[in-house]
Amino acid sequence: MGANANGFCLILKSPGIEIRLVVLLHCINAIGMKTLLLAMLIVVFCVQLMSAQSNVGIGTTTPDASALLDITSTNKGVLVPRMTSAERSGIASPATGLLIFQTDAPAGFFFWNGSAWVSVNSSITGWGTAGNAGTNPATNFVGTTDNVALKFRTNNIAFGELNPLNNNIAFGKNAMTSNTTGLKNIAIGENAMRYNQVGSRQIAIGDSALASQQLNESEYYQNIAIGSRALSKNTTGYSNVIVG
Repeated sequence: MGANANGFCLILKSPGIEIRLVVLLHCINAIGMKTLLLAMLIVVFCVQLMSAQSNVGIGTTTPDASALLDITSTNKGVLVPRMTSAERSGIASPATGLLIFQTDAPAGFFFWNGSAWVSVNSSITGWGTAGNAGTNPATNFVGTTDNVALKFRTNNIAFGELNPLNNNIAFGKNAMTSNTTGLKNIAIGENAMRYNQVGSRQIAIGDSALASQQLNESEYYQNIAIGSRALSKNTTGYSNVIVG
């Protein structure tokens, strides 16, 4: 505290905060000492409140504990913190959606998806539409990491499937798209085995090969059809081999 004939200066300090109150004597005479003391107490309380707050919320009164700065807005952006990969990994209990910019390789934006840090740049963690470089065949692949079918589409039309549940393999426009319980089938070509539902252990290679609907698995199995429309009308036969 400093003082002179005209008044005094009160300095309030807290980590990262310094407030200087200059009080003139004529102000004391005007508002009264009690009012001045009350105002000073309010200021002291606010300073203590700010110093106790370890993170800051803008647009929210309840910032997440894992974020130094929690910003809520629908019409403005933010320049996010920049840090190394090691510093990023040192964040304790990150909140889902927490975003940082990583400065060392691989540089770019990363966010916490609830269980892992994920790069926003799909060309780093995913397969790019313009090709990929620096891949490792021991760790990089196109496929799934769980026991579900991998399906392909072009123009949003079914164009292939690799199914580990029934061991069916299909490649071609609308190939084997009606299958229900059929298993261990291979269909290659447009509409190959398109309407097959229950037939199993069959091979169809060619446009519309084995394309007809089969309703009884016991009467339709182990057929091999190679060629355009090979066995396309067959609905009950089994153990047939047609080439051409």
